[in-house]
Amino acid sequence: MTSSTVLSGIRQIQTDLENLNPPIEPNANELADISIAANRLWDLDVNRLIPQTDYIINVQGGKKIYNEGDAASEPFFTYVDASVFERPTYRAFRQLLDNYVAETGVAENVTTEERRENQTFLNLIADTPVMKYCHRYLVLKGYAPADKNEFINLLNDLWFGLYKREVQNDSSGFEHVFLGEIKDGEVTGLHNWIQLYDEEKSHRLDYLGYILPKRNPSVGGYRVSAQDQQLVTIQFTWKGFLKKCSSSFIGTSPEFEIALYTICFLQQQEKYLVNCGPYRVEITCYKYTSRGKNYIGTCFPTDAPLDENEAASKIQSSYRGQSARKTK
Repeated sequence: MTSSTVLSGIRQIQTDLENLNPPIEPNANELADISIAANRLWDLDVNRLIPQTDYIINVQGGKKIYNEGDAASEPFFTYVDASVFERPTYRAFRQLLDNYVAETGVAENVTTEERRENQTFLNLIADTPVMKYCHRYLVLKGYAPADKNEFINLLNDLWFGLYKREVQNDSSGFEHVFLGEIKDGEVTGLHNWIQLYDEEKSHRLDYLGYILPKRNPSVGGYRVSAQDQQLVTIQFTWKGFLKKCSSSFIGTSPEFEIALYTICFLQQQEKYLVNCGPYRVEITCYKYTSRGKNYIGTCFPTDAPLDENEAASKIQSSYRGQSARKTK
């Protein structure tokens, strides 16, 4: 089966999803296992983009985290369909990206218009399948109020509530996770593909290379090529400051990421191993406590560590490769 055949199958699944009104009631297995719930969120993300159709990435040369220098002479994003950003939740999300000062130590001045933009974004995503599922899941687990407006208020506090990293009101969970911050001469956060795209297009972000993944995901038994992967770890500079290692989903909707990270954060663990489609993902969530309240300090995805069987298989494969080279 060719790569184009696999992509054709993915497109058909996406089209079918867009024409469905999927049920959003979590089942007992999902409530008992957050990994199954995360996979359900992945399936419910009807706004997720299709690689090679809605966007094209160019990972170029792979590298290790400790490798220095630029392993990519070309941009990471080759193309993103402009119509994507006319989708309501994408458009509302994008309007939030110029509302913050990147440097910590500078207090944010949130205007009335910016508060209105926050509210518009939350209202829009609350009506999507992934966020409806997220809300219902958290209600059944006892982590969120059943009332929709109260739930939106909870999201607003978690994501947009300001707290102190260096000075009062200089940071928020949303700013850190989705836009990124600069602290002590280093980039922190910035785990969102839309922000990566916009900053690269504006020449504020320089892509330095693709960190090789621990495993090769597959769909229907066929390996997902590097260009089609929707969980990547990359290295870049932003505004002249280095981020040695940054992992992000690619092509997922803003509502999917808010839903996944909110579910993980409110269950009050720091790390979760979950399945998101073909990807085995480790979600890391750290809280930030300020003035007696817990806020989202960070949430981000990474390629999950290899389990014992995967590690053993990789060692065996490496050994066989070395043996084959010796016999040549």
